[in-house]
Amino acid sequence: MCSYIIPDILPKCGVLFICPMAYQSLQYDKLTTPHFLYLVIPVEELIRYIKRHRMINSCGKNGKPFIVNLLEATRKNLTFPFIVGAYRLMDNNSLSNREYVQIVYNDLLSINDCELVLDSCDELQTEIIGLKKEVDADYFSSSLFKRISDTAPMKYNTDIFGDSLTATDLYNRYSECFENNKYSRHANPYWHWGDYTEDEVQKIKEVYAL
Repeated sequence: MCSYIIPDILPKCGVLFICPMAYQSLQYDKLTTPHFLYLVIPVEELIRYIKRHRMINSCGKNGKPFIVNLLEATRKNLTFPFIVGAYRLMDNNSLSNREYVQIVYNDLLSINDCELVLDSCDELQTEIIGLKKEVDADYFSSSLFKRISDTAPMKYNTDIFGDSLTATDLYNRYSECFENNKYSRHANPYWHWGDYTEDEVQKIKEVYAL
């Protein structure tokens, strides 16, 4: 019996969804028992698998990715934890932060219609993600920046993240935020990670409805 999903197998075989009690009652030594692969998948695990691979409504009604809508609607650059927290908020906190980091990372890899940049921000004393502007084209074209993958146009600052940037790298860099569920950057009394403001929550909800 398999207690997990093997993506490569699913398209090639029949899958039977039955409750554990029914599975335990199957009589393997009887000729009447169907002879096929029993792949028993707990409903909760199936839901988590689906969400890990594609967040529900991660693309807005306007056809744009949720991340792009967030950046355009707020008219400012956003931190990576802010974006991860927005996903979690709109998904009712049904997964772990580590899983949401992977989902956001996968979405960043899939954005091809615009070029995003992950760079440092002296004002916030952390890093931000923003839409590349033509005025900064020469700067972001320098050897300091590298594409996140061969297929995605998004770039990041190699002085900060090194020669490669993975979902694990991003989780580890902001682990303090994710372990404490603090996604917003606040200035008083000094720069620190905290809860979303009411205005930020409202803006995230408005963007999610686009």
